[in-house]
Amino acid sequence: MKKFFSLFVIAGVAIIGLVVFYLNHHAEVREKEIKEKLAVAKKQFVEKETKLYVTGTPEEYVRDQNELMKSYKAQLQEIAKIDETILDLDAEKKKFAETDHKKPPSEEQKRLRDEYLSVTKGAFEQLTSGAYKPVLTASNNGVRLDITSLKRVQTGDGEALRAEFIAWGFPPEVAWGDINMAVWVAKETKVGKKVEKVDEIKYKFDASSARPTIVINNPERWLKPFPPGATLGYYYLQLMPRDSEKLDLSFHYRMTMDGGRIANVDVAFDKLPVTEPLMLPPGAKFEATAKESSEEERQGKAETAEIKKK
Repeated sequence: MKKFFSLFVIAGVAIIGLVVFYLNHHAEVREKEIKEKLAVAKKQFVEKETKLYVTGTPEEYVRDQNELMKSYKAQLQEIAKIDETILDLDAEKKKFAETDHKKPPSEEQKRLRDEYLSVTKGAFEQLTSGAYKPVLTASNNGVRLDITSLKRVQTGDGEALRAEFIAWGFPPEVAWGDINMAVWVAKETKVGKKVEKVDEIKYKFDASSARPTIVINNPERWLKPFPPGATLGYYYLQLMPRDSEKLDLSFHYRMTMDGGRIANVDVAFDKLPVTEPLMLPPGAKFEATAKESSEEERQGKAETAEIKKK
């Protein structure tokens, strides 16, 4: 009897071993299938997305980007039939919750990590909403910059203009260059017996080597299904004085492209209307000094060398 019992035990252990082996093997096969399908979806996305870096009017770009994201999202939904967690936007957050008790992060590490997760999730939701529409978009030298939001926010140092962006095609090596802001107002000028209004640049705000407050060049690290080719982040910029009417805003970068080629990228948005979200709050004191514009600036031209020396 003991002999038969021992045989039953051995058989039971063997069966359990086979079940465990089958389950592990099945999980590995399933994980491999998911990785392969996701890689195919991302490869197809890149092939189409790179064409949008440089072509079309802003309206055409927005239309084509939404169509491409619709197709990409449909592929993700197919993969989710195999593993629904692929579309869990809080998957990484949940992993951190499980591991933090073993090796707790510092407060600063946790703050930055949570910020990266939040920015990445917000950008993904915008892109896959079916109604993606950046506030500003422009391309230069083979890359595209989408400003997805411009709004007044409260920071630890007071209120500022937060400019959120998604940059497409930025390489890993980017020298974050200057940001230039020129604010136009209408000034009454007497021409003969008539009084006319002439646009002039009254304020200038320049930031040298302006690295974003937050920059994420690997959003796929924080959200596995995030489409490839994107760099995310935001800047804090100067809020406009309340008499501002129009804004020239430009971003400048220097990049090391494939093959080691160095490229300057200059993206400019001219004569933007200065709306309430871009202004200092009512009653806020503007500290900077007003600047009277030159004749060249009144006409929207670059300053002459002689004027620059002054």
